[in-house]
Amino acid sequence: MSRPADITYDDVKSACIQIEKLDQRPTVDRVHALLGKGGRNTVNRFIRQYLLERDQASKLNTSKIPPTVLVKIHESLELFTKEKGQQITALMREKEELKAYSQEILKESEKREDTLDTINIQFTAALAHNKELEALLKQSKNQIETLQNDAKSGVEFKEKYIEQKGRNDSIVEQIKDYKERINGLEKKNGELLERAIVAEKQ
Repeated sequence: MSRPADITYDDVKSACIQIEKLDQRPTVDRVHALLGKGGRNTVNRFIRQYLLERDQASKLNTSKIPPTVLVKIHESLELFTKEKGQQITALMREKEELKAYSQEILKESEKREDTLDTINIQFTAALAHNKELEALLKQSKNQIETLQNDAKSGVEFKEKYIEQKGRNDSIVEQIKDYKERINGLEKKNGELLERAIVAEKQ
């Protein structure tokens, strides 16, 4: 059985450098396959020697950086860490604020639903009462026409006419007041619906 061909440290170092250029870690199998010679123990010893020298050289290169530059690098890292910490804190605060706002919107939405129900009840009642007043107004107008047609004497007619006209005017004012209330309820109902739609979109 023939002995493996001798290899030198420089052979193994050159092979390790080529392997690292391929973004791979130097191993006995890779170096041996690349060189095609050398005993595994020898290759392994030279690989360990290469890695040790490479790490030491890297430390030496770092130690050559001027102290002022190292201080600047350290300060920059601290500033970066601080800024990132502040950003994270701000994001967490915004998250909590958004959560609280969402809960507030939910509560307002529940209140709006109750308010809308109340307004709808008041609106329905106002419409019904308005219809009753319109019926009374119609009846009052008919009575005025009857008085005008059946007038017997000027004084008696005038008194009844004034009395009935007063009732008629009172009913007209009540109808006007209820129409204003209905318009107000409709406006308020519309505003609440718009706010509810905007809240749902948010």
